[in-house]
Amino acid sequence: MIMVKIYGRYCGPGWTAGKARDAKDTPKSEFFRVRPIDALDNACRSHDWRCKRDDGCTKNSDRLLANAANVVANDPKEPKETRIAARLIRDGIMIASRIRLK
Repeated sequence: MIMVKIYGRYCGPGWTAGKARDAKDTPKSEFFRVRPIDALDNACRSHDWRCKRDDGCTKNSDRLLANAANVVANDPKEPKETRIAARLIRDGIMIASRIRLK
């Protein structure tokens, strides 16, 4: 498994609930016990939860994450570091899944 922590407690491949592990291997209770740090991290948690629930990530779950990250990336109220991370997450998932924003 490849683990890349990008942001917060949920953003990055193989990074779920603040640990190096795949979403499918994360106990259901961890998704509720380990709180996201902000809106971007919450979008990543939702994505990880969908990947666990659906027994793998889908283009729809990836698109939902890309769209949520895009909102954060373009929000001038968010800190600069958060907007940069949101762009990285948005662009990375779009490339990996070959999707477009809606």
